[in-house]
Amino acid sequence: MVRLAGRSIVLMFLGTGIVLSMSIAIVLIVIQLLGGEAAIDKVACYLDLSEECVRNELDEERRKLKGLRKRNRELEAIYQRLRRLDHASESFVVFYTDHSGDHTVTSGHRYASLIDPATLIGGWCYINLPSPAGVSSDVFVAHMDEDRVVTPDTVTDEALEHAGLTQKEITAAFGRCHWPKGAVS
Repeated sequence: MVRLAGRSIVLMFLGTGIVLSMSIAIVLIVIQLLGGEAAIDKVACYLDLSEECVRNELDEERRKLKGLRKRNRELEAIYQRLRRLDHASESFVVFYTDHSGDHTVTSGHRYASLIDPATLIGGWCYINLPSPAGVSSDVFVAHMDEDRVVTPDTVTDEALEHAGLTQKEITAAFGRCHWPKGAVS
């Protein structure tokens, strides 16, 4: 009985050794089929077992950091130029033009600072009416205050007649005005 148990244990170790040897052989064959050393290197890199891979990753991170530092210097230079320009003007205006209807509708937003474009100080919207003589006239449709409250302008019948517009066209133009987010009418 003891002999049988001893032989069973020996056979079990022998079987385990054979299975382990076969598994290693299969893994080595697969690695060789997938590219040999390159595959082994990839596995070593994936498992962080290779010093060379860690060095390569570190070099790549250093290269990225160098690029970020360069971009940061460029952005800082742009910001400094913007600050100099900001002191050179009292405000700036951004215009939006809509050509989708019968008449061109232009909206303007005035900001107090180039550096802080959130400092909106007003806005307006108008219809631009070019004349055959090359001189254009503007019919204002609405104004916006610094609190982003939009107020439609009153256009008199006389002004409408002079411009060749109807109240319906003024209302349509008002719908095409471009206002910043948060504006209320």
